[in-house]
Amino acid sequence: MLHTVLIYLHAAFGVASFGTGIAALRRSALCPPHLWTLIGTIVFLALPIAAEWSRLDGTAQTLYSAFLVLGFYMIWRSTEACRVRPARGGAPSREYVSHLGFNLIALFDAFVVILVLDLGGPVWLIVTVGVLVAAAGHPVRRSLEHRLAPAGNPLPSADRTE
Repeated sequence: MLHTVLIYLHAAFGVASFGTGIAALRRSALCPPHLWTLIGTIVFLALPIAAEWSRLDGTAQTLYSAFLVLGFYMIWRSTEACRVRPARGGAPSREYVSHLGFNLIALFDAFVVILVLDLGGPVWLIVTVGVLVAAAGHPVRRSLEHRLAPAGNPLPSADRTE
């Protein structure tokens, strides 16, 4: 029962994080709620994993560990987005859009992968869909960076493709 409640909380926070992340692209005041809902998403992922850890096989432990590492990286990206968020009424920087965009892609990817998993998709399909959604998301993120951020506002060096 507790496990189910934690998973539902994880999903609810994930949906809230996705929604606030989308809204924060245009309204930077919503960046902190995106960060806090993302933290909730990861906390409510970590708790059921911790509760079941001793019952998980090595493959599942590795997979869940990777999800948690990704989650902490997403929290860092959200923290950075909030650090560089534009002043009220100001245009977002490409760095801001890049940080939020990464998280939105990762959250959307998780939603799609979980849908395929819940529909009984085989492992090869789940992996393929996850990779394709992530690969398709990054050009969309780049497009958003160019559309929402003013020209001359460079990307952080780690995200530049030259």
